[in-house]
Amino acid sequence: MILKHYQEKALDWLRRYYERCRALQEAGDRFPVATAFTSITGEIYGSGLPYSPVAQLPGIPYVCLRIPTGGGKTVVGCEAMAVAQKELLRADHALVLWLVPSDAIRRQTLDRMKDRKDPYRIALETRLGAVEVLDIDEAMGMTRATLDGATVVVVATMQAFRRKDISQLKVYENNGALMSHFENLPADLIAVLEKKPEGNFDYSLANVFRLRRPFVIVDEAHNARQPLAFETLKRLNPSGILELTATPNTKRETVTYEGEKVENPPSNVLFSVSAYALKAAEMIKLPIYLRYREPWDALLGDAIGLLNHLQDEAEKERAEEQDLAKAKYLRPIMLLQAQPEYKDKGSITVDQVKRTLIENFNIPPEEIAIATGDVRELEKPENLNVLSPACRLRFIITVAALKEGWDCPFAYVLFSVAELSGQRGVEQILGRILRMPYAVRKKREPLNGSYAFVASTRFDAAARALKDGLVEAGFEKQEAADLVVEPVLPLAGESNQITPTEPVTVMLPAAPTVALPLSLVDAVTWNPAEKTLRIEKPLDQEQQAALVASFADQKTKSIVEDACRRRAGTTGPIPVRLQSPSQHDEIFEVPVLAVRQGDLFRAFEADDIDDRMAWTLSEVDAELTGFLIPAERRGIKIDITDSEKLQQDFIPLNDAQQHLLETSAAWPVGRLVHWLDRSFAHPDLTEAETGIYLTRGVGKLIDEGKFSAEALTAHRHRLAKTVAEKIRSLRQEARRRVMEEFLFKEGSGAVFVTAAATHRFDPAKYPYTFRYDGLALPKHYYEVIGDLKNDGEEYDCARLIAHLDGVEFWVRNLEGEPESSFWIQTSTDKFYPDFVCKLRNAKYLAVEYKGVHLAENTDTREKERLGQLWEARSSGQCLFLMIKGPSELSRITEAIAKAM
Repeated sequence: MILKHYQEKALDWLRRYYERCRALQEAGDRFPVATAFTSITGEIYGSGLPYSPVAQLPGIPYVCLRIPTGGGKTVVGCEAMAVAQKELLRADHALVLWLVPSDAIRRQTLDRMKDRKDPYRIALETRLGAVEVLDIDEAMGMTRATLDGATVVVVATMQAFRRKDISQLKVYENNGALMSHFENLPADLIAVLEKKPEGNFDYSLANVFRLRRPFVIVDEAHNARQPLAFETLKRLNPSGILELTATPNTKRETVTYEGEKVENPPSNVLFSVSAYALKAAEMIKLPIYLRYREPWDALLGDAIGLLNHLQDEAEKERAEEQDLAKAKYLRPIMLLQAQPEYKDKGSITVDQVKRTLIENFNIPPEEIAIATGDVRELEKPENLNVLSPACRLRFIITVAALKEGWDCPFAYVLFSVAELSGQRGVEQILGRILRMPYAVRKKREPLNGSYAFVASTRFDAAARALKDGLVEAGFEKQEAADLVVEPVLPLAGESNQITPTEPVTVMLPAAPTVALPLSLVDAVTWNPAEKTLRIEKPLDQEQQAALVASFADQKTKSIVEDACRRRAGTTGPIPVRLQSPSQHDEIFEVPVLAVRQGDLFRAFEADDIDDRMAWTLSEVDAELTGFLIPAERRGIKIDITDSEKLQQDFIPLNDAQQHLLETSAAWPVGRLVHWLDRSFAHPDLTEAETGIYLTRGVGKLIDEGKFSAEALTAHRHRLAKTVAEKIRSLRQEARRRVMEEFLFKEGSGAVFVTAAATHRFDPAKYPYTFRYDGLALPKHYYEVIGDLKNDGEEYDCARLIAHLDGVEFWVRNLEGEPESSFWIQTSTDKFYPDFVCKLRNAKYLAVEYKGVHLAENTDTREKERLGQLWEARSSGQCLFLMIKGPSELSRITEAIAKAM
């Protein structure tokens, strides 16, 4: 399965975190898990976040990946198992406990992980090899041989383990089928088991977990942050805990537990995926266009009209697609949220909504399904596969929320007559309309948004409910404010206007001759019965022009124009929205460092280096310098009251416990070499070549008496890391030599900078990790500035660029986003200059800022040479500056002035 880029980034930062934990522990850091967290988040966000340990679980790597609704967090969890197994546990196999909040989600997760054709299962087998997926009942009968020969994933609810009185939970009961796990255990392992008051222990599943130290993944982790949940996790003796959630707990809370006040720490959010990253990856439909008014049945007519329009757009898109493989079937669906049956007042019930659809709007009954606790028409055979062309379903009526696990990316429109006050209900139903069909952006723009119709007379209340629902779905508050379209965007000359707070309604002598444009769906209402036009909010120039063009005679046009001006609070021209260059569809294309292929040019990339690589391991030293085995632990018992000691020694104690469960017999050198060869990727080297090299290296370690074959076998994962690092270093040196020869050899004309090969900044894709929220910096290409702190030296550089007259617009170039950002290939990876500018004379400027402490390292020198090469080959069209510290900022002003 091909992961989305933000999913790969989340997993890469998790991998780095586990690597950093081990490196810091071996370096003697007192709190390696906490220090690693602050260090890694500093690299991600510009400043490190404090780690909040859970008192019941000291020393355990306990972090969270925050992925909003629709982001595919489950497949990230499947991939994360392999990351933890390799980097944290350093084991061939592991026991993984996957905890979910409800039985419905448990069943769905189990079904998908057991299905060998499902992406979840494919991810598990691709990364882990032998895998067994079990529910609790199946785990009650698993053998020791199963755990020794495969990675075992047990999917369960937290409730299966969590209860103050555990006597009624079968996972803690004695079970003879599990006896093999406890045979011939050394005393150190017996000491780990949970004992009865009389001193003996049960053959329980919980004690199997204590022996094996499971890696725990907590899905929807915001539901499992109570003291009892922490106590439950402690009983299972985990080796690490990974939270997956859209809405992590980010505040420290004081709660009452067993009669005492205790502190609940916040989640340690290692990496957070933004809504813009999901949108750039084409996973979700944004923004949400909000339409509101009463009466509800008239609003329903608006919603049906929109749904029909979306259906027309979907059919046109499919018909126009030349590639039949890409001509995907799409049938937009509306979710209708009715009111419950109130006892003390009238309500708009499910039955009433269905009757209105059929009687007032002639919707065929077979296109309607009711999904409530009592009526489950989605479970009818004809409705089970909603994505099938054979299914006719277009309207789904519910009350609170659709059942957990139900998902349909065809859902485009939310229509609600309910009181949108409960965030959880809003979040659940909003999540149903956000997913992008087939995870591919559509050519017809209306199919890239979501639509909400709310029966309300107040826009602010409806918008607030939707924004609160988006926050509950995992989006940041500021993102939610941007993603619900409402009349609060800044208007030019706004301070000189008094914009009416109420809609403007006018009676017209003639009806519109065409359907009102989709761009007005959240702004204008036409009532054909009363012949009234209601302008809900101020329109921009484009919207006004589209509205006026919908009417034929000049008298009606004049009335409409006057109404638009009244709603805008002005008697003059309609004000223009302050929009970013990307919103104005300004083209931002920057020439790249390119190579020629025949008559075509394309970006110079890593493959161009690899294709010229002719390196070999046969002539290099096989000395595995740096490989060390730490002093063996004598026993694994430690004083559990010594929290600081636990935090320092947790990782080696976990290793020691795992080694006690393994056989320590020495492997033959051939078997060890074969295992090492398969432990890391080396597509540029044959198995025969790496086999000879590894045999030489392992042989030297044994022949020189440094290590026994038994010790190397026991510590093969540590040895594999050393081998991989040594070969990576050799490869990197070879790549530097090749690139030097290819790019910088005197007289070399291998690369070009030409308008025939460019990077185009996509107006719809800017997948930042965190957003800048400081003082306004004008002329940024996108509405949002990403991955920039509100102060510091890089901010000072950005502020200078933003206010220079010679700059037409600029962008904060996002690190590590090859599809969305401008980059230049280096010998090891890609170089993303911090800022890229289009100048008023159509030239381009790339600026890389380095603090003085980084100004002269090898990485900086390579980037500076490549930037200068890009400038030199551009025939004066491109400029590059490496700014080394605040004292050099004036060079930017001077360079732009000289270029104009």
